[in-house]
Amino acid sequence: MKGVFLSLIIPTRNRPPRLARLLDALLPQLDAQIKWRAEVIIVDDGSDLDARKEYAEMSRFYRPRLKLISNETPLGAGGARNTGIDAAGGKILAFLDDDMVPDPSFLTELIRFHREHPDILAVNGNLKKYRQDIYSDFWYHYYSARFNISGEDLYQVTRVSSGNFSIKRTLLRSLSPLFDTSLTAWEDFDLALRLRMLAVPIYKCDRIIARHNVRSNLKGFLAQKAWYDAGREHALHKYGPTVLADIEDQTPVPRKLKFLPLYAAQRLARWRKRLGGSNARREVER
Repeated sequence: MKGVFLSLIIPTRNRPPRLARLLDALLPQLDAQIKWRAEVIIVDDGSDLDARKEYAEMSRFYRPRLKLISNETPLGAGGARNTGIDAAGGKILAFLDDDMVPDPSFLTELIRFHREHPDILAVNGNLKKYRQDIYSDFWYHYYSARFNISGEDLYQVTRVSSGNFSIKRTLLRSLSPLFDTSLTAWEDFDLALRLRMLAVPIYKCDRIIARHNVRSNLKGFLAQKAWYDAGREHALHKYGPTVLADIEDQTPVPRKLKFLPLYAAQRLARWRKRLGGSNARREVER
């Protein structure tokens, strides 16, 4: 779209209900900010046929405010965001994950921030809980320890949370593609390291608020944790233990007694995975 100020890129795969919840919260804001020429780009990252049909129906319903792009095969969240970047026309490139629900002031604050801070190239928005339950509390405990500074509104951080994050397009001159598609997870951690290597400071603005609708049951929680653990292993192979430890030591996360059942469930899941791997190796050796 010619003359676009802001391109908001949303990767998704097989989760139409979550995307619909996001769009219901976002699109009224888009109408209110129409003078700033914002566009919304949905990247369907190789969804199943039924989900693709639902995404196509959303695109028809919300047209022309919504642009739908499809990857024929899944590239992962980072790859889907890169696909959206290639199709985006905005001076500002913003990213929301499909399990986010933007607050009513989200788009206003996002546009205001980039108008008032033309020199800041990379900024995290603020994430809050969408629900009140143990899974949301656990996620927010870790997020808050790594990202939040009490009493501040705008401050520097060492990490990227790509679920609510934006950059100036000019950053692509020295960092393209933006996301490393070889990483199945932790692509935002990888981006933070690459920004640090370029001496690009990363900020967080707590006025740009979206709420994270995390997994709501133990099975989903453990699946997401296993996905993060796999991403950490990929990052470990790419950067080595020294670099990884340096970042993690800067943002230690204290353990809390209330999360003891979740810690135990994670440990049991890892033990079962290791046991399964050992059994598989023994079968091969036979």
